[in-house]
Amino acid sequence: MNQNQKIIRIRHYNMKQLISLYGVGYKTLRKWLKAHEDYIGLKVGNFYSFRQVGIIFQRLGLPKDYVLTEEEENPPTEP
Repeated sequence: MNQNQKIIRIRHYNMKQLISLYGVGYKTLRKWLKAHEDYIGLKVGNFYSFRQVGIIFQRLGLPKDYVLTEEEENPPTEP
């Protein structure tokens, strides 16, 4: 692991948290997620589920300078 890299966990995230992680605006992230909506599914309430976040990280890639913990290197797969 590089010194500049931070550990990220697959857990429930809301839009504001994902925007902060990816360093983009609301409209940009929404557009990115919309393109993969068939795989990700719709969020329930204000959060994307653990499984959905795993798919988001697979589809969009991990946010810059982040790595997964060793236990989470195989996130949930698409349905």
